[in-house]
Amino acid sequence: MKILSLNNGHIKKDTESLGYGCVCPYCDTVFIFDSKDISRPRTPFPDPKDCKVTCPNTNCRRILSMDNKCIHTFKNSDEKYEFKHRYDE
Repeated sequence: MKILSLNNGHIKKDTESLGYGCVCPYCDTVFIFDSKDISRPRTPFPDPKDCKVTCPNTNCRRILSMDNKCIHTFKNSDEKYEFKHRYDE
């Protein structure tokens, strides 16, 4: 028997981020991304309109704000699977 953790109930585990999905309104490129791919300003609580993500298509490279209607936040793994399944070639 091996104890892995003891009395660590006070430490909160990070919830797994499921990420985001987007269909670029300029070039129709479909992509998914994580929160680490978002450029955020150095303020304590930035507005979504100030947070940006760049389209990965090298011909487009448009900057999209996180309040754009084309960006979808996945609420569960089923939504992420459906998004991938719908747009995957």
